[in-house]
Amino acid sequence: MAIASNGSGSLHGHCTPDAVDPGTKRLDIFGPRGLRELVRVSLKLTETVLVGKYAVHEFLFPKDGPCMHGQSDPHPNEVTGKDLAQSTDGFWTDFETHTGWGEPPRAAAFDSRAHFEPLDRNADALATQGVRNPRSLLGQLLRSRKAITLPDGTVLEPPVLIPGRKLVILGDTSDPWAIKDMAMDASLLVHEATNAYIPLSIDPKSPKTDTEANVKERALKRGHSTPTMAGEFASAIRARRLVLNHFSSRFSAPGGLSSTSHENLAPSAPLDARAEVMKEIERQASQAWGGGQAIAAYDLMCLDLSS
Repeated sequence: MAIASNGSGSLHGHCTPDAVDPGTKRLDIFGPRGLRELVRVSLKLTETVLVGKYAVHEFLFPKDGPCMHGQSDPHPNEVTGKDLAQSTDGFWTDFETHTGWGEPPRAAAFDSRAHFEPLDRNADALATQGVRNPRSLLGQLLRSRKAITLPDGTVLEPPVLIPGRKLVILGDTSDPWAIKDMAMDASLLVHEATNAYIPLSIDPKSPKTDTEANVKERALKRGHSTPTMAGEFASAIRARRLVLNHFSSRFSAPGGLSSTSHENLAPSAPLDARAEVMKEIERQASQAWGGGQAIAAYDLMCLDLSS
């Protein structure tokens, strides 16, 4: 959205002010009260030139009272944002309905050929009911999603509906349990695992005084979680996939490796100590979760959530 000017007065990158309708809103920003003013001041102080419009929507607590949309005048590129009041259950829900934020249920795969035999078997009886092409009932079945009973008593059921995918992405947390009900049956849970107890047998550089208990205590004091805590929450919400992130700087990235990419290594490439540490973090979370193999995230990792 920001356009940086170079020394000659031209613009970096391929985006130019003429490339976008200046009246088009290109960005929605969500955050706590005060964010609207922060964005205005930041843009003013940096003299940033923008292409298009933006809106800032603020999440308000009951104690915040009415919002005056900031103390300063709106930025020239700013359009009015929403003031989103917290509901009585402590959440802000359904504040965004733009395409892509919600995924409706979809029908499971449907094998039409499996239904040909009962339809053809009832062809004569269906003809007396005015159905000249019995297989045309399959279209009716898919459109109406209502079961069809054939003359001989056979019941054709529409394909089951698969619920839309549900993503639960947490930030820094030592206690996500307040959102348990909202997070139930997540297709994917992304949970931090900042601190982890790594046995000396896996990482000889681990502090010799570390235990599972004192590592967890340290994590809680700093507002963070351990892999086991992440796995326990994943188990409680019946998460189908679990990805761990936000690891302590003690745990260096093993060159883009995780449990999902080990098999792609050349046979001659050994798993170094860093990868073994990440595997141990995955193991701890997986054991507490009990729902499969947790994955330690790495930069630019892609995850298929098609099912």
